[in-house]
Amino acid sequence: MNCKQYISCVLIWPLCVVGYTVYGLSGVLFLTTIMPVMYFIRPFPRLHKALLCHLLYGYLAFLTRLLLPALQIYSIEEQKSLKEVIQAGPCILVANHMGKLDGPLILGRIKNTIATMKSKHARKPVYSLLVKYLDFISLDSSSLESLDRAVQGAKSVLRQGKNLLIFPEGMRRTSQKLLPFKDFAFRIAQETNIPIIPIVLNTDFPFMTKNFRSFFPCRKNRIVIRPLPPMKALQDERPAEMAARVRKIMTKEINDLANTSNSFHKG
Repeated sequence: MNCKQYISCVLIWPLCVVGYTVYGLSGVLFLTTIMPVMYFIRPFPRLHKALLCHLLYGYLAFLTRLLLPALQIYSIEEQKSLKEVIQAGPCILVANHMGKLDGPLILGRIKNTIATMKSKHARKPVYSLLVKYLDFISLDSSSLESLDRAVQGAKSVLRQGKNLLIFPEGMRRTSQKLLPFKDFAFRIAQETNIPIIPIVLNTDFPFMTKNFRSFFPCRKNRIVIRPLPPMKALQDERPAEMAARVRKIMTKEINDLANTSNSFHKG
């Protein structure tokens, strides 16, 4: 590490600590303040749901679009706004999974979007509220019963005119290459005839991955959010085949971005 990089680290690390502290404390504040309110307005389910919805999306927008960029932890580059892409009705968003901030980055930009999450996360206090009150979908791929409930839940969300966000890799990857895609999203697309919109997330260097050091970058990161054209299942195409087709297109896009930056992602 040269002198310039060292100075950059010294400057940005305290800002990261501030960002994560605000993130953690806001979760605690959310639970301690919203739970009593939620209890007293239980007889009014529409109000109950609307309040929680506005709080969630407002908080995610504040965190990812205002606070963290203001702290100079990262900048966001959007070649096309996600809102511009999602205008013709409900769709299924599939994104590559880089780090812990992927979901908030997308949800903070598109309201009326429901995400799937692993069942082990859905049991945690804040996430359990999202599953219980906002129709977020708990998914355990090892259980056929859980998978069937998730399929029915996903279809219900789409029938309500909401978008569905899925990370088909299923987990944050530790290698540079995209993990094989699970076919859940593509099964839903095939059975509902609703389009898939791939979203490519790309960073100049690892950020909030499984490597603890990536939580404290040495310089300001650049995060690219790039939605790709909608895709529909082809006639007689199996979900696994569509998954492979979408993965190939996303891999090419990630490689193209990597060739124009210092990105660590090369598929």
